[in-house]
Amino acid sequence: MLIYIDSDAVRMRVHRKLLVQSFPWLSVRCFDRWESGILDGVPSDRVVFVFTCMDDLTEAEMNAIISSARAEHPGLRWFALWAHDLSVPDWVAGLEPESVMGLPLDVHAIKRHLKHVAK
Repeated sequence: MLIYIDSDAVRMRVHRKLLVQSFPWLSVRCFDRWESGILDGVPSDRVVFVFTCMDDLTEAEMNAIISSARAEHPGLRWFALWAHDLSVPDWVAGLEPESVMGLPLDVHAIKRHLKHVAK
């Protein structure tokens, strides 16, 4: 399963289309923000890839969100998406993302990174 979170509605529609086309073997869910039910119904033995656009999120918000999501779903693999023209704050590394990827979204880089584990 692939979950994509982005507060920009236009960007999310474009990225959702690209992700669905690139990963036809995965279920794709998109949300405009983190909310408590995004992992509802996902079996705990399933690998979940979560991509979060970090536009307006603070360290405290992300720490609470990621800690809760990892407790709820031990198979969670989290990726932070950050604008290329901005420097990534040091606190992002402390949340241990699998990777920090730049925006605009490079679906081909994601595909190369996940292809061997997503099937």
